[in-house]
Parts: sequence; C-alpha cells; structure tokens
Amino acid sequence: MSDNLKLASLELAGLISGKSNNHNRINELKSILTYHPGQPSGNGVKDDVERIGIYKATMINGEKHFERDIEAQHYFGIWPKVNTIPPKKKGKHRIVMFGESVARGLFYEPYYAPPVILEEILKKCHSEDTEVIDLAVSSVGPDQILDLCKRAFGLEPDTYVIFAGNNWKGIGVTEEDLDAIMASIGSGKINYEKIKQILGNAVQHFADEFFSKLSALTSGKKIDLLFIIPEYNLMDYKTSVVQKDVSFVDVNTHEWLEVKTKTEKAFEEGDLEKVKMLSEKLLSLNPLHSLAYEWLAYCSLKEGKNDEAREFLEQARNNTMFSLKRTTPGINNVTRKAIIASAAKYNFPTLCLKEVFSEHLKGNLPGRELFLDYCHLTTEGIKISMSKAADRLVQIWTGKNISPEALRDYKISADPAILAAAHFCAALHNAHWGQGHEIINHHCRQALDSHGETIKAMTSYLDMISRKAPWLVNKETHYLKNSNFGKQIAGGINIEMESFKFNDIVFVESILQAMKEKGIHLSEKIEDLRQSEYAIGTSKVDLLQTYYLPSTFDSLVSFNYRETSFYVENGSRSNFHFVTSDKLPIEIDLTYRTPNPAKADEKIEVYVNDDLFTALPQEKNWKSISLKIPQKYFKKGMNNLRIHWPVPLTNDVVHTEDKMKDLILALTPSWGEIHTFYCRQLLN
Repeated sequence: MSDNLKLASLELAGLISGKSNNHNRINELKSILTYHPGQPSGNGVKDDVERIGIYKATMINGEKHFERDIEAQHYFGIWPKVNTIPPKKKGKHRIVMFGESVARGLFYEPYYAPPVILEEILKKCHSEDTEVIDLAVSSVGPDQILDLCKRAFGLEPDTYVIFAGNNWKGIGVTEEDLDAIMASIGSGKINYEKIKQILGNAVQHFADEFFSKLSALTSGKKIDLLFIIPEYNLMDYKTSVVQKDVSFVDVNTHEWLEVKTKTEKAFEEGDLEKVKMLSEKLLSLNPLHSLAYEWLAYCSLKEGKNDEAREFLEQARNNTMFSLKRTTPGINNVTRKAIIASAAKYNFPTLCLKEVFSEHLKGNLPGRELFLDYCHLTTEGIKISMSKAADRLVQIWTGKNISPEALRDYKISADPAILAAAHFCAALHNAHWGQGHEIINHHCRQALDSHGETIKAMTSYLDMISRKAPWLVNKETHYLKNSNFGKQIAGGINIEMESFKFNDIVFVESILQAMKEKGIHLSEKIEDLRQSEYAIGTSKVDLLQTYYLPSTFDSLVSFNYRETSFYVENGSRSNFHFVTSDKLPIEIDLTYRTPNPAKADEKIEVYVNDDLFTALPQEKNWKSISLKIPQKYFKKGMNNLRIHWPVPLTNDVVHTEDKMKDLILALTPSWGEIHTFYCRQLLN
C-alpha cells in the first residue's frame, strides 16, 4: 500500500472510531481506498501493456500466462474468481467475455456466472474446443470495457462478447450540455423537455463514439463480436422510498406534493380511476418523475393491458436517467435504442434481451422468475440469455443455428446451497435499495426452502446487525465470511463497510417473518437484543450515526457535493429511528437551519411514529432547541422520528469551475440541515 493510501486509511479509521459527523470526508476517503469504476485496468497498480486489469503477464515454462497481481488484491472482489488465465491451446476457439456485474452472475458467481454457462452450452451444443475467458467486472463503465478489449488482444481471442448497458447512466454529457440544462432552470420553471432532449442526444452521441472506437480497435483483427443488451426487472422492481420523493424543485413542487399525497390515498383505497386521473396530473407537473408512471402501469396490469403497462414501466425506467439522486444501475429504453442504432451503423451484431425474454414469456413482463433484483439474473435468466447468445454466436460463425432440441435439453444443475445463498443476498440487496416487504419476503422464503444452512446464516446476520460490536470483531461476521455458505454471500453484504452499519429494519422483519413461517420464533430474542444494545438511556445518543438513519444505501450514499460536516436533506422528508426499552420521556437536542427559505407561514413538522408531535419555525441561521417527547408518542422497541421540511422557494444557483456540481446544487437544493441531533431518556 502506498504512503498516501496508508494516510487515507488512518484518517478514515480515526473518523469512524470517533463517530465523526463529517460524512462527506468519510465518503471521500472511502472513495480513495476503494475501487473506482472508471479505472478497471489501473486499479492502483502499474498501467502497462503486459496487464489486463488485475492480471499481469507471467512466464511459466516458457509460456505467457496472466495471473492475478497481489498488488491489486484490494480489487479482487469485483473481478472474476479466476487466479490464472492460461495461454490459448492449439485448436481452441477462444471467446473473451466483457461486462458488468450482470455478466459476472452477481450472487451466484463463480458457480453460475454467464461466461461459465455460455461455455457449457457451446461445448454441449456446438464444439468441445470452445472456451470462454471471463473478464466481466462489477461497476465497469463503457470506456473501461474498450480499454479491456484492447488489452485482451494478448489472449489471442477469436470472438468478443460484450454484455453491458446497465452502467451507461450520465454518459456523453458535455460542458455545453450542462450550460444548456442550467439555462433551462433560470426562470424557476424547469424545462423538462429540454433536459430530456439534451440527455437523450448525449446518450446517442456517446454510443456512436463507443462503437466507432470499438470498430477502430478491432479493424484488421480476425475477431467476431456480439454485443448483448441487458433487460430490466419491470414487474417486481419499483422506485425506492428516496426516489418516490421530489426529484427537482420548481414552481410546481407544492402542487406536485399535494397531488402525490392524494394519489397515495386513492391507491390505498383501490380507486384506480382516481389513481389514473391524479397520475396524469402528476406527469403534467413533473414529467421526469417515475412514480406516476408506476401507478399508471399498476392500473394497466389490473385491467389486463400488458403492452400498455410495459410502456409505462419503461418510461418510469427512462426517467431514472434524469434523476440526480442515487439510483440503481439498469438499462433504459433510451440507452437500449442508442446501442442498437450505433451497433448497426458499424455492423456489430446485437442480442437484445428485451426481445429474448419477451418471446420466452409470451409477451408477459419480466419479473422474479428471471431477475433477483433490478437487473441481476436468476439461474433461469442466465440459462435463457446464454442459450440465445450461444445460438447467435454459432449463427455468426457458421451461418447455422443450434437445434432447439439441444438447447432445451441443456439444464443448469443447481446446487441448493448456492441457490439459498443467492436468494439471501437478493433479499438483502433489495432491502438495501428501498424495496418493499413482498419481494424481500419472497427471497427470504426461497432461501429457507432451498437449503437448511440458511437458518444459521440468517440467525448470524440478525445477531450481527443487532449488536454494537464492530462487525470485524463479531464472531458471527467471521462465520458469514468464512463458511462455505458465507463465502458466497459475503460479497453481497459489504461487511467491511462498518461506517454504513444500520438497523436493517425491513430486512430483519422479513427474516423474522420467513423464519416464523418455518416455526422458528426469534422476534422476542432480537427485540431484547436491540434494547440491550441500542435502547436510549440517560446518556446522549447521536441520531446522526448510521444505525439510526434509514436502512437503504440510496438514503445513506448520495451525490453530496456540499462538502459539509453536517446532515443535509435535499428532499421533503428526513427519517430517523431510535430504540426504547421502557416508557419514559425522551429529550431531543436539535441544531438545525433552513438555508433556502420556504413560504413565510410554512413550518417544519416533526412526527413520532406517524403522529404529528410539533411544528418548528424556519431558521436561516443555526438554531438549537430541546424537545421533550412524552411517553404517549412512542412505543417500547423501534420508533420512527420523521421531519417534514417545507418546500424551498429558491434553488442553490452557484457558478464555479465544477459545472456538474453547480447543476446538482441547483436541481437538488438543501431543504433542511441538521448540525447536531441527540436523544436521551428523562427520568421521572
């Protein structure tokens, strides 16, 4: 490790151990110390021609192998679990597969990774002399795939397969584009159509550049190529709690929030006609927000209009490309169409999984039978996609197709323990990205039904997440990381990320419910453990620690360009949690401000467990107050404290050398800020 990295790691350790509120600096240091999607071929090691990402050329018995470089071990987790890439053997047809986490087979890999399955199918249905080299990397971007394509010439490839498109968000945007978007905000009424046009054009321009560079790279090389375009889980994956909030602020924001509240009520009451009417109103106020499209899709599905529902859900997915809040990766129709058009321009064949899955499902929408979460595939999804990829490759090589019977006969021999671990990871991943109980419960049940060791894994996780002890010294953490079952799921729970340790309320409740259905009752034990570890006592507890914040990554990890040492809310609501062991009054010490004023008569509302407790005045400068919350407002166990901020009347329009920072500040202004937030129990 370099001296700079050592200094960064020491500073980070000090901030975390000291429970610092400087979340921006913590995130910055973690960024320095972790993998950057923009540098897969560097990754902190020498960037030379004898290197392919983490692999460096090594001569063994006079032949060139590529072996994992120990200097790059920090990045091993996001690369294939392959130690050595051997030299190509005579007579072999070598395919090199590039891609993102979907191509890695996240949560199944290395057992059912798409490259592994593709090789099996081709050997069974085409030729035993076929091999697939896996160079898929989690979070890799399109520019880095091009770099890997260039470096992989050293592997003597016959065919390249690129399986990508999920990480193509925010690509191709120029400084001129940023200026044009900023200009469209000026009047206080955001020009949504202008933003949509600018970003859509940027995607198409970038796709043209990508395939132009790919064409130049492979020109004169005898390398066939297939580009696989992923699909998205339209049926099961919905916008998270964070994404359901306001995306931008303009003159329509007050009305948008009012209509949204009415739509939520109509949805709960099952009044579909009213939901449709109000959703159309939401779209007229903000056409770049996904929530209304999801409601319209729900109504269409209820009416049996699958094609209409698909259009609404794809539009909802398209809109995530306009969101400046953290969103999950995944393909959208704008990017899909850009890839197809650009690939055709340069005569690169494509395989679109939207079409493949639609044919397989006979027109029904893709859901949990093919996807574990938003875009990562189940074993069935991997099998179907790689079967079609194998067929397409054989067609490219020979002009013929694999017989349908041969493809139907191929089956993945799924190990129950591997399936269980994948479902466990999927449940956790869905919970951490703000999904609801239904899909999380589904994966918890599937995990328990697949393999008995799931009970031990779930029990260990419940214990680990309910204790204050740092994860790295908790014995249950060591089980989760080191057992055969645990090794597979360790990559999905980010155990090392101690600074992101939170209460996991939704996931914990889903585990407890699934285990209860199996006759295993742990709710009381976990509740007692929470209270013994985290219950508010007479000493002050800092509610800005991650454990007391919402249990989703998109709530904790956001685009924070403000470089502050305090909590900044750029949405309408802030959620916190606290645990009580008995019914005694609670005192809150809060230092807050509202730097962007709202209407003069509007207040900051404080709710405890959905009951309005008090209303606070707006404050331009920091204001410190103490609030005594009587026993009647909270319950024994986990409680919720929610702050509703009034809508700011102005955006944070600044002009610096960082135009992207200026734009994000303008489109996501601060609604409210908290410097200190302490809680303690009052004795009667």
